[in-house]
Amino acid sequence: MLRMLKRLTVIAIAGALLLPASGCGDREGALFGKVRDATDLILLPDVTVAAKSRKNGALAETKTDQAGQYRFTSLADGPYEIKAKLEGYADATTYAEIFTDSNVRADVTLSPSATSVETSLIVTVLDQRTRLPIVGARVNLFVGPVPGGLSHAESKDVEAEDGTVEFETDAIGKNVVRYYMLQVVAVGYLNEIVELQMSDVTPDLRPTVLLTAV
Repeated sequence: MLRMLKRLTVIAIAGALLLPASGCGDREGALFGKVRDATDLILLPDVTVAAKSRKNGALAETKTDQAGQYRFTSLADGPYEIKAKLEGYADATTYAEIFTDSNVRADVTLSPSATSVETSLIVTVLDQRTRLPIVGARVNLFVGPVPGGLSHAESKDVEAEDGTVEFETDAIGKNVVRYYMLQVVAVGYLNEIVELQMSDVTPDLRPTVLLTAV
């Protein structure tokens, strides 16, 4: 009996050693970056920066320091929308993906309100042969300040009978270029990718995407 109790004690201790310690299962990463003026690239202090999880809507806020830098030290992993606000400037949004134990950089550029232009993006999805709207098609939107640095921003399904879907876009400053990529998918059709550029000269984009039936 004593030998059996000793054996059970050893098994219990060994099992306890295999249990994860409290907090070890956290899946978090850090997000940091700089906020600049779009006209002269000066770093901006006291900017309110909000990081919103696109997975569950959780919101974290901070402000840039005197060097125009911000940092979030422990964000749950997943995709985030990062919005910067400062009086006298148009709001600006960028996107980032946080991974466990990662340090992700996402810089933001703000344009003075007086020099900013309102923008819009409306996508029309049609059948290439019939030119009829494809209701139910999904449009995945990617955006970034440079062509090679695009992040997934939003996905929407075409619900309107005319085959259009509209995305919300921030105002854009003078001499600023914003890059978009559309990935359009629909059942029974080949996927299509379209690259776009938005600026103060072309603030309203109305691309028509033609899908080819399989």
